[in-house]
Amino acid sequence: MYILSFLSVLACTFTFVLSAPSITIPAGNILGETCANGASAFLSIPFGVPPVGSLRWTAPQPYNSSFPVAGYDASKKGAVCIQFGGEFTETGLTSEDW
Repeated sequence: MYILSFLSVLACTFTFVLSAPSITIPAGNILGETCANGASAFLSIPFGVPPVGSLRWTAPQPYNSSFPVAGYDASKKGAVCIQFGGEFTETGLTSEDW
């Protein structure tokens, strides 16, 4: 009996650790990550259309697309703004579309 209780608790623990957090918003599902301290993190979620091309120097435009059916992967940091005079980035990605 004790072994069955232990196995059920162990299975619940592994399920909790292995499952990534997920939320649903009108644009679709967002998949996050679980931090070392147990908190959920959702990174690089688009909140507006990137101000590139004809949208440069105009008012912000709301994000108007749906996320992929499988969900938007918000478990990694996105690109950072291009910086002149140095190449310091945490992700190694620089882009005007940040």
